[in-house]
Amino acid sequence: MADIIFIADCFAPDVNGGAENYDSVLLAELRARGHHIITFISDRFHDEDIKQYGKAGFIFLIANHWSLPDRSKKFLQLDQYTYYIIEHDHQYLTTRNAAEFKDCLAPADKIKDHDFYMKAKNVFCQSTKHAEIMFKNINSLYFSRYVLKVFHASP
Repeated sequence: MADIIFIADCFAPDVNGGAENYDSVLLAELRARGHHIITFISDRFHDEDIKQYGKAGFIFLIANHWSLPDRSKKFLQLDQYTYYIIEHDHQYLTTRNAAEFKDCLAPADKIKDHDFYMKAKNVFCQSTKHAEIMFKNINSLYFSRYVLKVFHASP
């Protein structure tokens, strides 16, 4: 089974939000399947942690990451680390709301963390529509080499 570092801005029961409840179900399922999981709050996760756990063979599963330091995002992008993103709510947009743009297509100046998303091993979206909107907004020739997967967790 895999050793996983799970990173999120906050966790249930501290916050009773949709993403936090989703993550709670996912974490329980991963643990039930025998995976070893260590959780980190995003703003408390730094380069030293990446080095330590990356060297030990952990993979990184990143959920809500609004408060993850930019330096840590850049460090994760080094080719020696494997990370996945669980995309809950359009965090690649500065507004986190694709619906405010015509056809859900944001202008380039509203897209953030483009490279962070491109270098992820996979991005798990909440639905097919979510994946389509994200793909449309990332809009990169390079992104085609990554497979967007739809991941559903049921309570």
